[in-house]
Amino acid sequence: MSTFARRILALAFGCLIAIALGEGLLRLGHFALHGTTSDRGGIAAPINGHHPLVGWLPIAGSDIRHHTTEFDVTYRVGPQRFRGLDASTLDTDATEQPTITFLGDSFVFGQGVASTERVTERLAARLGVTVWNRGVQGTGTGQHLLIYTDVDGPHRHGDIVVLGLFADAIRRHVADRFAGRAKPRFRVRDNVLELTGVPVPETYESLEERAPVSTPSWKTRIQRHSRLYGAARTHLRDGVLFILGRDVDPYPEWNAADSEAAGLMRALLAEFARSVRAADAKLLVALIPAPWHLAATRHPERRAAFQHAALTICEQLDIAAIDLTPALRSSDAQAYFPVDGHWTPHGHALAAEAIAAELTRRGWVTR
Repeated sequence: MSTFARRILALAFGCLIAIALGEGLLRLGHFALHGTTSDRGGIAAPINGHHPLVGWLPIAGSDIRHHTTEFDVTYRVGPQRFRGLDASTLDTDATEQPTITFLGDSFVFGQGVASTERVTERLAARLGVTVWNRGVQGTGTGQHLLIYTDVDGPHRHGDIVVLGLFADAIRRHVADRFAGRAKPRFRVRDNVLELTGVPVPETYESLEERAPVSTPSWKTRIQRHSRLYGAARTHLRDGVLFILGRDVDPYPEWNAADSEAAGLMRALLAEFARSVRAADAKLLVALIPAPWHLAATRHPERRAAFQHAALTICEQLDIAAIDLTPALRSSDAQAYFPVDGHWTPHGHALAAEAIAAELTRRGWVTR
């Protein structure tokens, strides 16, 4: 064997060792953070079950521990398939103050925090009102609309509806599946909002179990089984562009006002407003930024694209809205868990205080 061939073999062997080492370190790090090698991220068992209209809701009667190095909490689900008690309330005369329905995804659900530390419980205590928490992990704006209009429960009669609008919602509502689960999808056809994909098929554990039988590509196989590939695919490009002085917006859909995603978001918010007004209630959209939006940057205008676009849509539709970014950025204490990416108890407190102040300023509640 020539010297050149030996060098090529040595280089290939070194690359394989480096890849194996990187894969092992990432898996070890995941286990250290979440206490498991599973992608459930430290959750002892699935918390959500199939729902034919919404796609999924928490399983009634669940009592599930979620343990990571950042938090250790238990999620308890009531008979109406939402976390916590059927209402967060103080001992107050219900006729003196309005009731609030709070809809959203895992931020509103309170991932990583105790029920008593959530934005809804803090809002109830701050204002002395009843607050129905209808947060469901992984859901988008269309699913929140369906929960409000079609899922039975007292939340449908709230005097005030607060919609937690996370930046990623614009991406979720144009998909017919999320995190391996089938979901309903709204479409705009001839300027009419149309619901498709219902009844939603039974949930399934992974996409490959539902997809037609076929031989997956090598890229698909690597993506399913390699943490190193996933990390490189997610972070390497962004890191290189950051070093070069370019900022990468993880939610570029908000920058394209004429895109399908933006048009659907506008239609969904318009329908939300119509439904709330038809119930003689008031709607407040609370913009929930990702940690990326709060970080210092050489291009601050790019970190505000989501907020600017969402506020513009709400203004055009005459919907009350509040951007929670300033409140979440106002404190030196951590508002987000660094790894998990959801609000800490302090983040929930900041959001609750900002929303309480906005509701009071508008005269919708009195303190």
